[in-house]
This record gives sequence, C-alpha cells and structure tokens, in this order.
Amino acid sequence: MQVNSNTNTSTYTNAAYSNAGAAGIVSGLDTEGMVKSMLQPIQTKIDKQKALQQQLTWKQEIYRDIITKINDFQDKYFSLTSDTCLRSNALFNTMSTTSNSSAVNVLNNNSGFDGSLSVQVAQLASASTLKSGKLSGSINIDASKINFDTEGTATINITLDGVTKQFQLDAENTMEKLASDISKSFGSSIKLTQDGDNWTITAGIGQEVVLSGSGLSNLGFDSRINSVSTNVGLTTTLTDFMGVKSDYSFEINGVKIELNGTDTIKDVIDKVYNSDAGVSLTYNSITDSFTLTSKNTGKGFDINVKDENRVFAELFKGVVEDGFTEYSFNENTTNPAFKAGTNAIVCIDGTLMERTSNIINYNGFKLELKDVTGDYIDADGNVYIKPDGTLADKTGIERKAEITSSRDVEKITSTIKSFVEDYNSLIADLNKLIHEEATYKKYPPLTNDQKKEMSESEITLWNEKAKTGLLRNDSSISSFLNEMRQAMYKNVGSTYVLSQIGIDSSSEWKDYGKLTVDEKKLEKVLNENLEGVLELFNGANGLAGRLNDICNKTANKSSASQGTLVKEAGVVGYASEKNNVIYNKLKLITDRLKVLSSVYDKKKQSYWNKFNAMETQLNSIAEQGSWLLNFTGN
Repeated sequence: MQVNSNTNTSTYTNAAYSNAGAAGIVSGLDTEGMVKSMLQPIQTKIDKQKALQQQLTWKQEIYRDIITKINDFQDKYFSLTSDTCLRSNALFNTMSTTSNSSAVNVLNNNSGFDGSLSVQVAQLASASTLKSGKLSGSINIDASKINFDTEGTATINITLDGVTKQFQLDAENTMEKLASDISKSFGSSIKLTQDGDNWTITAGIGQEVVLSGSGLSNLGFDSRINSVSTNVGLTTTLTDFMGVKSDYSFEINGVKIELNGTDTIKDVIDKVYNSDAGVSLTYNSITDSFTLTSKNTGKGFDINVKDENRVFAELFKGVVEDGFTEYSFNENTTNPAFKAGTNAIVCIDGTLMERTSNIINYNGFKLELKDVTGDYIDADGNVYIKPDGTLADKTGIERKAEITSSRDVEKITSTIKSFVEDYNSLIADLNKLIHEEATYKKYPPLTNDQKKEMSESEITLWNEKAKTGLLRNDSSISSFLNEMRQAMYKNVGSTYVLSQIGIDSSSEWKDYGKLTVDEKKLEKVLNENLEGVLELFNGANGLAGRLNDICNKTANKSSASQGTLVKEAGVVGYASEKNNVIYNKLKLITDRLKVLSSVYDKKKQSYWNKFNAMETQLNSIAEQGSWLLNFTGN
C-alpha cells in the first residue's frame, strides 16, 4: 500500500470537528472540512515535531543497544574479573595440569610451573569417628521395674506388620508366661527373651514391633508413654526412644547439648551439628546406627562426652561402658568402635610431610589426596623411606602419582580466536549502521491517521525503512571504529604485531577492517614465545589496555567519566538516563508540542465559534423570510 508521506492529517490531541454547534445544517457548507483545512498549518508543525520526536527516540534506542554491545565486549575481554581477560597475565599463565593417578586430583595450579611433580600418598587425613551399634530391632525392659501386681487387669497390645494382639498382665502371670503367649501368637517373628537381669523384645529383620496399652507402666515404662517401638528413625522422639518422658542433656568436648522429650532424633542431630562442640552426628538408616565425627581431620581432635542423663549411652549403646557417665576417646583409645583422626602423610619429589587435611597447597599447586598410592607403612606405623627421600613399599616398589603441568596453549588460542570473532561481530554491526542507505529520509515516521490505513505488517516494514540510516556517517561511531582499527595495527615497541602472530585484516574492503586468524601460526608463536604474545596484549602499552581505553571513551557508563555515546543517549538505571543530549532535545520537543496543542485548540474553538455564529444568523434570516412570506400570503 502506498502512503503519501506529505499528507498531514493527524492531530496532536483533538480532531478538527467540534461538539458545539451544527456543521453546515443551514448554510450547507462542509464546516468540519473547512476548519480542518484552516488548522492545517498548525497541524503540519505538530506532525513535524512528532516525527522528530520519534526519530530521536529511535536513535536513542539504537545508541543504547550499541553501548550494551561495547560494554559486553569490554567486560568479556578487558575486565580483570573475567577468565578471558586479555589485560590479565592470569590468562597467559593458565596451566593445563594432569594426574596419571586417581589417588591425587589437581584442583588448580597458580604457580605457572611448567614441569612435573611426583607424589606418593602413604596415609590420608581422617577425622575421629565413633560409631554406635545397631539401634532398632529390640525393646529393653528393666527387670527391676516390672510389677504385675495391679488392680484389675492391665493389657499389653503388641502389633506386628499391622496385626495387633492383646495380652493380659496380672499378679498371676509372669514374664515367662508372657513370653510363651507371644510365641503362640506370633511364632518366631517376635521373641521375648531374658538378657541377664533384664528382658528384650526383638523382631525379624525389617519388622517393626509396637507395644501399647495400660500394661506399659507394669513393664516399667513411664506412665506418660503411649507406645514403644523396636524401630528408630529420624522422626522418633526422645520420649519414645528413651521410654521415659523427661528433659535430657549431654556434653561433648565441654559443650552442653540441651534436649527435651519432644525433640526428634533429627533435632538431636541438628543441635549437635550447630553447637560449638566441633563434631557432627549422623544417623544411617541402612546400618541403623549413629556416627559421631569430628569436623576437623587430623590428629588430636578428641571426643570427650559427659552423659548424666544416659541419653548418649542409649544412642551409642554397645560401644560405651555401662554405668559410666564420662567417656574420653583419643588416639590411645582401643575401643574398636572408635577411630582416632590421622594426618595425611605425603611425599612430594622426595620431601616427606604431614598435613591435617587432604587438601594440600604446594608451590602454587592445590592438590586433593583421594587415596594412598601404595602400602608404605609397616605394622608398627613406620614409613618405608629410601635414602633419596622417596617412599617404597616393603617389596621395594615405588608407586607414584605423576602430576604434569604445562601452559594451556589451547585455552589461550581459543580465547584469542573468540576475541577476534566477537570483535568482527561488533564492528560489522557498527559499520552496517554508519554505511547503510539513509532510507529514513524517504520514509518519515507515520502519523496516526496514516497508521489507520495500514496493516500491522505494512507498519512494521515502513518503520524498518524509517529507522534505516539514522546513524549513517555518525561521527561518534566512526571515531570509535577508526580508533579500534588503528590500535589493532599500531606498533608500540612490543616484540610482535598482530600480523606476526597469525592475526591479519581481511582482504575484502567491504569487511571494513575485520580480522582473520591463522590458528596454526598463532599456536606456533604461543608455543615458541608466549611471553612475546603476552607483551603484545598486556605490555606497558599493550593492545588490550588500548582497546579498553577506547571502549571507555565511547561507552563508559560511570558518571565520573561518561563515554561519548552515553553522553548522547544515556543509560537506563544510571544518572545519565535523564541527563543526556537526546533526553534534553526530547524535553524541548515535548514543550513545543504543548504550546502547539494549546494554539491548535484555541484556533479550532475560535473557528467553530465563528461558523456557529454564521449558522445562527442564517437560521434567523431564514425564519424572518418565512414569516414575511406567510404575512403576504404568498
């Protein structure tokens, strides 16, 4: 669809018609059209200002997009926090480090060391640990608390796998009788057996037995306990676990852990971990056991417990001495449930050392010890050391993890290639903007009335042409491109220029300074003289620093030193958003439009008042003429 770009038919706020008066009813004149025509000079001024307003808004959007692209490019290759920063020596010192053994893992290498290490691990660092016995599968009954003398009949409900059966307790019965009754009801699935002076209820693997009923107190359980189970889990409360409703506490390494009967096993675990005792408590549902572990690895981290309420003794039943309230576990403890912490013993290039951690920093390397590399320790704990300081097992074999480190030329090459690709993409976008045909001169922004006559797709196509060329020959962008291009080829006294390391300009003039990369040549130079390439990019007047300065000059968002494009268009979220050249121009246009709108409205009202007065007079004359005709009888 063709649109006359010189037709100015839209208005700023009001149409040319008016609600006051009748449009040409008496005169027969096209009053609305005449008023519209008379207002056209002002409407033309309004449309010109609105077109300029739209073009400036588009230019601002394009400028801001350019600022973002330049800053993204700058952040990626010139920001010191980026791992692809060409201004940082760290990139050129990036090392590729490998280990030939799973026993030693290299976490990083900041040494710049180019060579190898021989690592022998005789012992890993470990934490002090104390493991409990199996918790579930039994209910312990204190024989001294059993009392079958009861008024009336007390009952015990025993539930196994969802099946509940009731048993009577009274003075005529005994524990032996109860054991026999249970056997008759459940066979061998549940056993009530005498254990010394006490009694124990056990079930098969994976089976849960629950006791409930009034007879629990006759068996010695706290009268406030409703049920007792053979199973222990994270949701089990201390009241259920201990069989008595009470508050509890114990001390670990001098730190008191306060507990109450409603606390679950998970609460106990959390309270121990969050305390200052320096240990963590875990429960393993597979092995049905607790493990107390010092948070630090290495020798000397003892576990000392004071347990006045016997709750710790119940948690670690079978591994602590019965009847005691204090326990001390250290490297001299022979309790098989306790393992004292050990230091890592490692030999690096013939130097034997001990560390409390399996993470070792050595000459810039950060090594993680995962396993021993050989059996270098005899039964008495002595390390087999050869005269040269290295370790050998009892057969004399040296087993080593070889750590090899070299400059990561592949990463450096990849980064430089990526830099060239992104540079080419950036300048291609900018060159397109300053060289594209200025079609916007033939396609001014559409007025509202013009848009009403067009489809959405037609409006989109028109707007594309209306934006094209707005930045043709833009001085700020052209200056940025020229300075970037000059920086690329200027020799500032470094060993190399770009062309000598395999980076050259495209032979196509239409590429406007795009770069090409000879990857083989670049890798060859990096392998032969990496320091020379480092000097080119990051020397006293290195290329990366110069390009960074040019980016700042053009797109720096800081209020202290705004780039030229930021001064022109501003950046959303910064002080420049409402303090830039285009913003001030748009503000002036807005003020002009307010004035023109006011003039338009006043003149429109004046014209309509005059036409309405004329219509009133013509109507009066018509009425007089009609009267005269009626009076003369004609």
